[in-house]
Amino acid sequence: MAALTTKKRARILSTALFLIFLAIVSYTELWWPGIMLAIGIPLAMRHALLGRYYDAAVSLFIFVGGFIAVQYSIAWQILLPVIFTVGAIYIFFRDYVEAGTLAEDEDDMNLSMRGQGKKAKVSRSVAKKVKPAAAPKKKPKKAARSFAKKKLVLAQE
Repeated sequence: MAALTTKKRARILSTALFLIFLAIVSYTELWWPGIMLAIGIPLAMRHALLGRYYDAAVSLFIFVGGFIAVQYSIAWQILLPVIFTVGAIYIFFRDYVEAGTLAEDEDDMNLSMRGQGKKAKVSRSVAKKVKPAAAPKKKPKKAARSFAKKKLVLAQE
């Protein structure tokens, strides 16, 4: 799945949203259930911006589910451990399921371009295809050239 923005921009937006939620939580003084939303929604937004929609859904499920369980007095002694366990199992096995695709965090990679003095972002698949420039062909040594000339002269006679 294609990312909607760069990793840097997604990180900046999610951090700004986290700080806004933290300000709201501190103003309303609803620390325990509110902190679940303050952490979960920016995290889910970052996953969605990077194209990791399943991770975004799981983050929302865990954090919003925890908030609802605590806020509305649902029997959270059983519900919260189940929610967190399902999230942990998903995160643990996600790498095994996605082993055939490109790793999400390794899509962008900085390569130092020698000779130009600047960095470029190149995907890992493109970086593997780049071949180093071929070395210029060396001139044959004088002895080999003179031998070739003598052979050519003899062949013409």
